[in-house]
This record gives sequence, structure tokens and C-alpha cells, in this order.
Amino acid sequence: MRTPRLTAEERDPLRELAAAWGKIVSKRAFGEDGPGLDVGGGERR
Repeated sequence: MRTPRLTAEERDPLRELAAAWGKIVSKRAFGEDGPGLDVGGGERR
């Protein structure tokens, strides 16, 4: 069964929600200042 495609009006709020959750996860993982410049790409994931 195929997943229905979302319209732009349906997709935009989901992107905003995902961005907000990404900020929350980043703060919990690295603190308010975020990851330092010495953190490699593998450690950020």
C-alpha cells in the first residue's frame, strides 16, 4: 500500500515540528551552547 503524498500545507507544519524537536534534542545532548567546534560529524549524530 502506497503512502499518500502530503501537500505543502500539510508538510510545512511537520517540518516546523521536526526542527523544534531537533533543537530540543541538541540542547539535551550538548547543552545550551551546542556542540563545540572540536566535535566530529560522527559524534553529532
